[in-house]
Amino acid sequence: MGTYGDALYETHMIGDAVGGDPPAGTAIRYVTGQRLISSRNGFLMPATQLNLAGAAIVSTDDITVAAESFVATADNQSTVIGVLKMVPDATQAELVFDARL
Repeated sequence: MGTYGDALYETHMIGDAVGGDPPAGTAIRYVTGQRLISSRNGFLMPATQLNLAGAAIVSTDDITVAAESFVATADNQSTVIGVLKMVPDATQAELVFDARL
């Protein structure tokens, strides 16, 4: 538990979200309050993401994107590592999150 800053986070989708939108290569939009999970690369990433139209929240917690492809929980969801508190920007290049591990 505690609040941490981390510079190792995904900046682009490494695979298609559930349903294919947003597709691989799309820039990830971080929003305060998002649950953070581990990507296949071992970097932090949000468990959900807005689709390209910005009209629906879709899951990125999918076997093609998330670390669940290596270790999955009984309900096929990745372990929540933390909850996003501050989004990275030009001044602060790190994600700031409350740890849930």
